[in-house]
Amino acid sequence: MKKTIAVIGSSNHSDTTIVSRLAALGYPLLLADQKWESVKQCILKQHANASVEMLDCSHECAWQADVILLYHSEEYLKLLEKIKNVVTGKIIVNIVSDLKNKDVQDLLPFSKVVHTMADFTPEVVSYTVRGENNQAVEQVLLLFDEIGFKSNQRNN
Repeated sequence: MKKTIAVIGSSNHSDTTIVSRLAALGYPLLLADQKWESVKQCILKQHANASVEMLDCSHECAWQADVILLYHSEEYLKLLEKIKNVVTGKIIVNIVSDLKNKDVQDLLPFSKVVHTMADFTPEVVSYTVRGENNQAVEQVLLLFDEIGFKSNQRNN
């Protein structure tokens, strides 16, 4: 059985790539913000049998999920505070534009935070991954490989 993945935070074009590929491979997705509604509709057009559910609350999404894809948003710190008590021991894939940011691990000390920075071009997807928990880093690398992101550089 595939792990359920919550997607919380803001959405943009690069988010669509990751989320759409996860849906195509049968990962159940929980989307936590109405901004994701258009992404959900796009996924369902391409993959009618995809398991994509909209929930009104990031706390509920994080609680139900095995893995959380965390995108930065204007309410970033409030969002972390909301999910803090339901993500203990869970992998948080922090999608960032700058790998120097360590606030997520500091604010979610009992989660397995993996920071990843992806660069999307039409021909190549490259990404960098780093985190303090080697097992979590390996799991994120495997997940990204599975969805077709073969080009990577790993930083611990």
